[in-house]
Amino acid sequence: MDLLNRAPFVRLLLPLAVGIILCLIFPAALFFKLFLPLICSIPLILFFLYRKHFVRHYLFGFLTCIFLCGAGFMLCMLHQEEDYPINSNGTQMMLVRLLSDCSEKEKHFKAFAKIEMIRTEGGWVREPLKGDLLLYLTKDLAASRLLYGDELLVCTPIHTVPPPKHGMFNYKTYLADRNVYFQTYVRSHCWKFISGQHGNTFILWCKAWRNRMLDLFRAHDITGNEFSVGSALLLGYEDKLDKGLLGDYSASGVMHILSVSGMHVGIIYVVFNACFRFMNRFRHGALIRSVMLLFFLWTYTVITGLSPAVLRSALMLSFLIAGNALRRKTNIFNSLAASAFILLCMDPLLIRDAGFQLSYIAVGGIVAVFPLLYKPKEERSWIWEQILSLLCVSLAAQMVTFPLSLYYFHQFPNYFLLANLLIVPLSTLVIYSGIGLLLFASVPLAGGGLGWCFRHLLSLLNQTVELTAHLPGSTLKNITLTITGTIILYCVIITLLLSFSRPRSGNLKLFLTATIAFVTCLITGL
Repeated sequence: MDLLNRAPFVRLLLPLAVGIILCLIFPAALFFKLFLPLICSIPLILFFLYRKHFVRHYLFGFLTCIFLCGAGFMLCMLHQEEDYPINSNGTQMMLVRLLSDCSEKEKHFKAFAKIEMIRTEGGWVREPLKGDLLLYLTKDLAASRLLYGDELLVCTPIHTVPPPKHGMFNYKTYLADRNVYFQTYVRSHCWKFISGQHGNTFILWCKAWRNRMLDLFRAHDITGNEFSVGSALLLGYEDKLDKGLLGDYSASGVMHILSVSGMHVGIIYVVFNACFRFMNRFRHGALIRSVMLLFFLWTYTVITGLSPAVLRSALMLSFLIAGNALRRKTNIFNSLAASAFILLCMDPLLIRDAGFQLSYIAVGGIVAVFPLLYKPKEERSWIWEQILSLLCVSLAAQMVTFPLSLYYFHQFPNYFLLANLLIVPLSTLVIYSGIGLLLFASVPLAGGGLGWCFRHLLSLLNQTVELTAHLPGSTLKNITLTITGTIILYCVIITLLLSFSRPRSGNLKLFLTATIAFVTCLITGL
């Protein structure tokens, strides 16, 4: 209860999330059967109980929960599109606008597009289909030059995304959560470039800046795996990552390094916060500094692709910056819940996104579990304190995320502590040297030196990951865990932490009960 009092957004987030989950599990008719009668009965309940202050106080909280639960249900309904009937046999002539740059895959180029118009017997029909289109284009020079915001005239059949085969990843649901319901393969002679620069102006500006930064990397002889890892780690540009490299990072347990996340956004915040600290000396300097920090923070967020982890970090740091500007104290759990609440209001289907789930569980788990694992002592040396702190952070993050990782990815990295101990500090140096290169590339000596450091640190990072990934028994693979088993495994972890922090017989009994339930679940396959 103390947490709920200090973090009021947690009380708002929980019923909203429950409403979204109910909408995903049950048909939409449940809303009208369950929530509509409750909402209609609110005036009658208030009429009989308005004079009783104690009852009214709790009634308000109950009705707020019902309202947020219903709001989450309705938001999810509005974001879920039904399959739209299309003529999958005939060729369609369409005007489409690219919603992403063309990314190079092994056999084709891939891009997402919005269907602006389709030609029918009666003429051109504007915005004829709900949902976006996944384009697969034949590899050629013209397709490699396509960018976000380009308009194309396409003549090809379109199809709905097929359902998954038994036991395979549900790519149809994954795309549907991103409002993509159709796909087509376009050969070189079946499309024509019409015009460019039709996207959002701010996003176009950010993408142009990212391309300039990528050109700076190339200008300093950063190529191959060093370029692919550096651009992914610093700028969120993952198009050049090959399967072998991704496999090594996954087997080492440091896949999070390649995805721009809270650590990356936090480092950007620390760098620019230090650069603008001098502004506090001037009148209204603190306010101007906060505005500039927010501008650079959200510009970086857009440049790196607006992933759930980046959005979460950007929102949390925005609350921190606003709180410092207004001289208000912030609670980490309240900021975490507030950012999740805002993101789910914008897109409730994010709740099914693995990146969204892992990002929030990791941060919340680190904040909650890290103090239980790490107890600083004055007699320890500074280096030993840093090593222990890093190990405890890695252990806390892995402890709260590994059930979901087993459920989604079916493998477990055995050397994650060793890998994080070596690779997290090294990746931090990579990020700092990369930021330095982007800031001082035009300075001859400084730019050359930082480019050399960035290139060799990336090479050392890749070699360390490769060495860790190829150690004997580095990964446990083919682990199958059901959703029931995942929930029970989280119960085991929670009761274990309770037994560790509050060693009572009741907590130990709960831990043993949860463990027995989990073993039973594994044996029966539930």
